[in-house]
Amino acid sequence: MLDIDYAVCFSEANCRLFTRLKKVFVLINLLAGSAAMTTLLSKNATIAAIAGIVVAMISMIDLVYDPGAAAAAHMRDKQAFLSLRSRYSRLSLEGGDSELAKIKMSATHGLQSLARPAHNENLRHHGRKEYLVELSRWEQLVKLFA
Repeated sequence: MLDIDYAVCFSEANCRLFTRLKKVFVLINLLAGSAAMTTLLSKNATIAAIAGIVVAMISMIDLVYDPGAAAAAHMRDKQAFLSLRSRYSRLSLEGGDSELAKIKMSATHGLQSLARPAHNENLRHHGRKEYLVELSRWEQLVKLFA
């Protein structure tokens, strides 16, 4: 059960992070696009060019990494793990482990920086605080955004 709950925590954290990244990209594109149009109409070519470059760069990053699709994939993984969790009591230990392995094989790869925060969250949820691991500063920062 701990393994399934960990997978749910990990998928959920990745889903939240990628959803927030997508929103940030959309916000930046909207602001930079508006700035480009406004400065273009006011005949300030330098600021319009800078805003245009920002829009192009954010659009390219969004196209290459596609955080919206990553968030959707992690949401599907979370749903698959939750489905297994609901059926787990009716399965044998080997059957449950086999089902978990099948889901993991097709699951989307998440950010490794969220692995230990998800581990700690799962242990807290199950009252096993004595097994918490210390997070690096980078993991704490990524956890903050997720």
